[in-house]
Amino acid sequence: SSFLAPPSATSANGWTFVSTTAGRLWHGGDAGVFQLDPITEVATFANFTGREMVVGQDPSTGWSLCGHPGPIECWDDLLRVSLSTGTVTGSATVGNGATGIAVGAGSVWTANSYVDTVSRVNPATLKVIATIKVGDGPRDIAYDGRYLWTANVVSGTLTKIDPNTNKVVGTVAVGAEPITIKHVGSYLFVFHQGL
Repeated sequence: SSFLAPPSATSANGWTFVSTTAGRLWHGGDAGVFQLDPITEVATFANFTGREMVVGQDPSTGWSLCGHPGPIECWDDLLRVSLSTGTVTGSATVGNGATGIAVGAGSVWTANSYVDTVSRVNPATLKVIATIKVGDGPRDIAYDGRYLWTANVVSGTLTKIDPNTNKVVGTVAVGAEPITIKHVGSYLFVFHQGL
């Protein structure tokens, strides 16, 4: 049998996230994070509860967001994870309601949906070095090699950020409830909730 998943997927029930990182499929949700080897189809649980997994500029490091076995108060923690051991090696407090991660321009970025901001984190010190106001309800973030983009589910827009200045340099209307954004090749792909 085969297990196939898109590069990233979300589900409203249980906040399920699937991503491909370092040759593995990573699943995160209420039950925790596990990695699946697509060749052997063997699943191994990581040693933390988290959502999503993004590989860092150092390929041995992944980045996840704090999971929530019940309450959602921990939705403001970015987790640095060893991909070889599946253990958390550090954390940073970012904006409330962090729901998306991107790595680029020497930093780790989170989209913070409850406070309409993006946090820029130094991956070595785990300190927030910039907080940027974006559109309403940023649910995901992507790096295109030059700019950061957030998908703002409430305002129905994308926000474009220049990492050289930490400033918003553009806003694009994309229609109702953009929930996920991915950069592939020379394109940005935006997925809408409920369409």
